[in-house]
Amino acid sequence: SFRILGHACMLIENDGHRILIDPWLIGSSYWRSWWHFPKSIEVTPDLFDVDAIYITHGHFDHFHYPSLRKFKSSVKILIARFITDRMRAGVESLGFRDIVEMRHGVPHRLEGGLKLCSYQHGFDDSAVVVEGSGTTILNLNDSHVTGLALRQILKRHPKIDFLLRSHAPAQGYPI
Repeated sequence: SFRILGHACMLIENDGHRILIDPWLIGSSYWRSWWHFPKSIEVTPDLFDVDAIYITHGHFDHFHYPSLRKFKSSVKILIARFITDRMRAGVESLGFRDIVEMRHGVPHRLEGGLKLCSYQHGFDDSAVVVEGSGTTILNLNDSHVTGLALRQILKRHPKIDFLLRSHAPAQGYPI
């Protein structure tokens, strides 16, 4: 099962195991200039009890330091492997020890039967495919996956049951 918790944050549960994607659960982002609207779900202690967290990219509405500080440092953190180690350094600065940098398109299996594939696009963004119990979720968040990366996703995951995509980029122009 999965639940959208607000903005790009999603909780996926399979066989008693839980993974959170892009946890922005509390407070504001971007120096108090962005807030959840409409207000996101009620944040309860169980939301911080997860087996793993996948962070799609380093923007603060996805890589939300105040929310991440609420998790145990033993939680497995999955991040896309990018050209620089900026994301890894950020996760390490928060005290997390179990960090997996996922290579483009290489599956990573988690307990509970979930399989994740990270697809990097550009120099600092990723989409993630999550498979489990016969269901495939493609979470594009706000990445702009096109070209070769998109063709690889469609070829390797021909049956996508749920496609999640932010409806607008984080910019005012031209809207």
